[in-house]
Amino acid sequence: MNHLCLSLSAATLSLCIATPIAAGPAIVEIKQEVQEIAMLSLEDGSVSTIMDDPNPTSVGDPSAFGPTPGMAQLELATNFCVGLQFDFPTVQGIRPYPVRNFGQAVGLGNGNTLGVQPFVRIGSSWANNFGDTANLSGSTSDAPISLSAQSGNLCDGYHDIFLGLVTQWDLTLNGEPIYAEPDTYRIPITVSLLP
Repeated sequence: MNHLCLSLSAATLSLCIATPIAAGPAIVEIKQEVQEIAMLSLEDGSVSTIMDDPNPTSVGDPSAFGPTPGMAQLELATNFCVGLQFDFPTVQGIRPYPVRNFGQAVGLGNGNTLGVQPFVRIGSSWANNFGDTANLSGSTSDAPISLSAQSGNLCDGYHDIFLGLVTQWDLTLNGEPIYAEPDTYRIPITVSLLP
């Protein structure tokens, strides 16, 4: 601070008044630490199709560049690289491949099993199948379907994730009717983030 002083010589009186000095700019520093964030949101969680002939029937298109309308859809928002895991109930004993694994879709009315082969699409260009969806021969390994961050290219940004399945009316469990009875068959798929 500066001081303004006034002096009188006769009585030697001195008076000083402090005067403020203009200070330089004040600098305030605020730090915000951003953690790794990844969030899955459900866009369309329940989809279906109608099987009305003995040919393979699919929900969505398992080919890498096929159309995605009519498939279950999630959105992944992330600021780092993550993997995904798609888990679902599986079963062996499906005709005509009893030692192979199939996804287990269960009839809501009759409780019977229909063998299905789920698949995952990332955006509109990449697919990962559970087994051979072209031949409907099941899978030699059990669920889940897993995608690493690198294989799915699931790094910074928004990613559309699509889920579907392929089945046929004769992919039934030994001990149940040879051809799937009319019903609605459902399979739940649980999606989890992987580090």
